[in-house]
Amino acid sequence: MIKVIFKTGTLTGSSESTFVDFAEVMPSFPGGAEKLYKYLQKNINYPNIARENRIEGTVIVGFIVSQFGEILNVEAMRKIGGGCDEEAVRVISQMPKWNPGQHRNKTVAVKYSLPLKFKLID
Repeated sequence: MIKVIFKTGTLTGSSESTFVDFAEVMPSFPGGAEKLYKYLQKNINYPNIARENRIEGTVIVGFIVSQFGEILNVEAMRKIGGGCDEEAVRVISQMPKWNPGQHRNKTVAVKYSLPLKFKLID
């Protein structure tokens, strides 16, 4: 199961970047949430070390959707180990460009948190 939380935050950046707490039009994965779920399910590989040690849990990955839709500054904010953190960062880093957020008729960068649940199926 993959659960998605859309979370925004105020960030500081270069003068070329504008970050907001809330965008009137939030960034979106191409095709919407359902396509995002499918992308994650298809591309996440449960690490062997985590399988062998029966590590389960939720990795929270933070990233920025830039004003150009690029995925930037990907980091595991909450970790569970066993290679799951690195796998979550890898998959998020390789996502295709998103549709950027807009606020007051300008494209803006938005900070997201995405929890990825790793659960073994017996």
